[in-house]
Amino acid sequence: INAEDPAKNFQPSPGIISVCHQPSGFRTRVDGSIFQGCKVTPYYDSLIAKIICKGRNRSEAIQRTLRSLDEFVLEGITTTIDLHKKILNHKKFIKSDFDLVNRVKRVVGVSWYSCDINYWSSCAWCDYFAYSKTKYP
Repeated sequence: INAEDPAKNFQPSPGIISVCHQPSGFRTRVDGSIFQGCKVTPYYDSLIAKIICKGRNRSEAIQRTLRSLDEFVLEGITTTIDLHKKILNHKKFIKSDFDLVNRVKRVVGVSWYSCDINYWSSCAWCDYFAYSKTKYP
């Protein structure tokens, strides 16, 4: 989860978190150090939390992640939570009907295996929404 506004070309969203409720549950973990009253500045990396969800299969992991994103409440700043929901609900993502390797190569400009594929896959999905006919609201 990043303190960025996807509708404004991922512009940083600094501010004070007025409400913070993090998800929890079976096979769900949140890594981060945010809390109610926490000040998010524009001077550092915008990553404020990571949600890690596991399932017996891909479908269960996706559903658990969606539930966790629905439970995650952050007020006072704009975040990428809604963008992650949109990606996880996208029919191409659900069906695994996409080729991120070529998109990552285009976005990053390097061979995909020489970088953190999970990070760059997320970037590629963001690029997909930013530069395709699929518009982010």
